[in-house]
Amino acid sequence: MKDDRHGAALLLAIGYLAILSTFAGAYLAGVHRTVDGFHRAERIQTARALAEAGVDRAIVMLKSDPAYAGEEDLVLGEGTVTIVVSTSDSGTTITSTGVLIRSELDWPQRLEVSLSTGATISSWEWV
Repeated sequence: MKDDRHGAALLLAIGYLAILSTFAGAYLAGVHRTVDGFHRAERIQTARALAEAGVDRAIVMLKSDPAYAGEEDLVLGEGTVTIVVSTSDSGTTITSTGVLIRSELDWPQRLEVSLSTGATISSWEWV
């Protein structure tokens, strides 16, 4: 009499290996998405820091030169900042946009700050 279960252990081991490989692939894909999310958040934070530095620069420049209208593509650290200063009867508005230079994806971060008389910040808003 011949044993019909010959090779069943091998098939069972291959089946388990296939299931474990599927789980490992799904886990690694999740890790990859998480790491990408952290890198994206880091780039956004850096671009926001650039935009904030642009606002700081604009406030300093406005104190020394009230006619200061802003700058375009000012290189600061790891990126560039574009500053636009507009003045009206209600006050001064500074719009600063920070962009990373070495980022494979362009995620500019725009900060709009309104100043009242005496360079006091009356509003601060990410747009």
